[in-house]
Amino acid sequence: EGVNKSFMRGFKWLSIAADKGHVKALNVVGVIFKNGVEASKNSEEAKKYFQLTAEKNFNLGQFNLGVLLIENYKEKIKSFSHETNRKKHDEHSDDHSKSEDPRLDLIEGYKWLKISELNGFERASSVLKIVRSEIPHSKQLELDDEAKAVFESLKDQSEVD
Repeated sequence: EGVNKSFMRGFKWLSIAADKGHVKALNVVGVIFKNGVEASKNSEEAKKYFQLTAEKNFNLGQFNLGVLLIENYKEKIKSFSHETNRKKHDEHSDDHSKSEDPRLDLIEGYKWLKISELNGFERASSVLKIVRSEIPHSKQLELDDEAKAVFESLKDQSEVD
């Protein structure tokens, strides 16, 4: 009811282009899901679309995936902190479930930002400077090597396509 009809028409065409693998369309659909433009915010759907663009060696998609993963990391840390505080006050808690380690998003986010930087996306360098404070230097070097290997593989793959 409250969704703009011209947005829905445009989104339909974007979705068709995205389904055909058009990287810019995939990226825009990812942004729509990430920001909740005229639709519900859906971080998992955004991640799916950004992942597709990143794997097609689209540097803006790689950047967006990296930023989304870093934002997910920060959100998980915040909720992890709240959960830990809640459990400290609840002596009768039977919840022994293990949440996914939020650092996995940090590590993957760093890697995709590094790939985006290697792929010529200049804004990635600025974000990487901030993210580096969260990761030990030795781990950064390891991730940089992994990012270079992935970047070379994506570059080789895009030359074949």
